[in-house]
Amino acid sequence: MYFGEREFGVIGLGVFFALISIFMLWRAGKLKKACTAQTCGTILSCARRITRGRKGKRSTSYESTFKYSVNGVEYLKSVKRRYAEGQQVTVHYDPSNPNRHYADKTDSGWMFFLGIGAFLIILPVLVKLL
Repeated sequence: MYFGEREFGVIGLGVFFALISIFMLWRAGKLKKACTAQTCGTILSCARRITRGRKGKRSTSYESTFKYSVNGVEYLKSVKRRYAEGQQVTVHYDPSNPNRHYADKTDSGWMFFLGIGAFLIILPVLVKLL
């Protein structure tokens, strides 16, 4: 089976996306390992943003702001996820640096990049076989 420049380009792009996902997974694992303590946070607000692309297609995203406190110090953070105002969330934080945290249900998105990478790696092989 011979692959031309175009196929190698697609496979290379797939490898690039797969490497991004591995980096994101490594970074999320590092954060999870450091954030061994937890506390309860409260969602203060949730903002909805509607944007339009070049072709007029609407896209909706959410950003929730929450607060949590550690040893009497209050932290105000945001996460790109939709939560209900007043909702309680578990906040995992680094005891040596409470500013370093992640909230419940926070996903780094690594699976999305891995899926795209795998698809782009497999696609040229499937095209050649068919």
